[in-house]
Amino acid sequence: MRVRDYATEAHFILEDENDMKTPVQCRHCPKKLKRRNISKMKEHLDECDEYKKKLTEIDNAVETISRFVDKLSRKELLHLRYLLAKAAFEDGRPFTLYESKAMRNTFKIIRPALTPPNRQQMAGPLLNKVFEYYTKMVAEIIAKYDHLSFTIDSWGDKNKNRWINLCVVDPSDKTSYFINAFLCEDQNETAVNIKKWIIQMWKENNIPPPKIASLTTDTCAVMQLLWKELNKDKEYTHVFTGPCLAHVLNLVIQDVLEITQYKTVSEQAHSFCKHLNASPLQLAKFREIQATMLGKILAIITPALTRWGTHYGMIESLIRSRQVIIQYVQEHLQKSDALRLSILDPSWWNKLEELRNVLRPITWTLKRFDSDDITIAQVRELWKRMTIKVQQTYADGEQKVLDILAERWKYIGENTQNLYNFAFALNPMYLHHKHARFDLDSQEQENLEKWIESEIGKEGKEEFDRYTSQTHHYLPRKSSYNEPDPTVFWGKVQVWGKGEFTEKFAMFAKCVLSIPSTSTASERNWSAFGRIYSQLRNRLTPLKAFKLTYIYTNSRTFDEEAKAKRKEAARK
Repeated sequence: MRVRDYATEAHFILEDENDMKTPVQCRHCPKKLKRRNISKMKEHLDECDEYKKKLTEIDNAVETISRFVDKLSRKELLHLRYLLAKAAFEDGRPFTLYESKAMRNTFKIIRPALTPPNRQQMAGPLLNKVFEYYTKMVAEIIAKYDHLSFTIDSWGDKNKNRWINLCVVDPSDKTSYFINAFLCEDQNETAVNIKKWIIQMWKENNIPPPKIASLTTDTCAVMQLLWKELNKDKEYTHVFTGPCLAHVLNLVIQDVLEITQYKTVSEQAHSFCKHLNASPLQLAKFREIQATMLGKILAIITPALTRWGTHYGMIESLIRSRQVIIQYVQEHLQKSDALRLSILDPSWWNKLEELRNVLRPITWTLKRFDSDDITIAQVRELWKRMTIKVQQTYADGEQKVLDILAERWKYIGENTQNLYNFAFALNPMYLHHKHARFDLDSQEQENLEKWIESEIGKEGKEEFDRYTSQTHHYLPRKSSYNEPDPTVFWGKVQVWGKGEFTEKFAMFAKCVLSIPSTSTASERNWSAFGRIYSQLRNRLTPLKAFKLTYIYTNSRTFDEEAKAKRKEAARK
């Protein structure tokens, strides 16, 4: 059997590859040969001027490449490997990212002298070096602040390890930084232990007690005991402790869904969503009806466990597709099905719309509290505004919802309420008459005065009274009433004020107005942690998982800051 010479044949156009007797034509010139004869074809290539010309061009190119020798010094090689590792960690990529054949071949083309880092280098010295870089960056940022507001939250990973993470939040810049995390190991999460761990993390990051302004946590019993334990310590009696308002509102929604008027309808709505989303066939049938009736596909949202704010999204998605759902139920659910009977009853939809109207202001407020830019100065306004909106729904369960809101507000404690009211009063924006509906009543005013005197003494109370009664002393121009960031206003007071205590009071006011209303920053860290410490990477040591999350989270914060600065520069 004759062996084919594919290299020679590649320079000719073959009409039929299986027939040796068919004519062939040279790809470089118009010359045709009567049959596919390898010897004749090679002879032609030896004589073909166009082919010789192309060979010369290729030889010149090869000679040019051979003259280029890619060289890297040891220092350059190590720096490039560091940059590659840094990019991988900032994007949450695995240690084996650069070990694939395709990746290494790509680097051979881009920089032949560059051998990318292997998994041992990525997980060892390079991870430590990038971690040290970000630790230094965060430390420099923290050093600039006069006072720091912290948030904590606990979490369990894939290997059932319990963690507590610590973040520092700056609402004025809408930023938060991941500071540290503690692995509980075999120790119980008691208030005493958590206090010990938090103080240990503060000391590891060289944060002195006087610089610590507040600690925001969730509202579970252990965390409430933590507040008391922390304030027992002489070094930390000045630290304000308070609940995460987003967590409080999640519990409010949970309580609302337990009200007799709404419990059945919410459970049936949830059951229908699970029925659709658990069955691809039923979902396909539903979407077919949606496409026919609405001309588009709308999602049916299944609420997440313990994320009670997602129930509003579920109800809204059902109401948007009301006619589609009725049509689907008539065609595909059995007549004896209780869910079918409920959905076909107009009163069921009226009750669902009523529940939506009640949840709308609560969910909107929850979303506001979930952001990093809301401080305790805005808590009173947002809570009062939410209560007024609920009153305006005129729903059957309106009074019960209002009772739940009042009970949850009482649950956060009188001390915390006074702190919120004090922060509200320190915000000059609320001195305007248009915010009169949010003003404190006589009982609240009396409680606040007692609290101020106990926290900052009689001189502090006198200074506060002077601020509220003689605003012109602090506001040389009326435009300052509209200052969006109250800490900026109190920074000006330090310049305008006269006497030593005025400056102290202004510093105290800035400290209070910088306290975040939620611990959302710490909760977001667990989302990043879960992405990195995933099921596929559960062999990571806890220390490496922490370092990777630290780099990933803080790099995104710095990126957001850089983006905000670019936008600000573009406006100017």
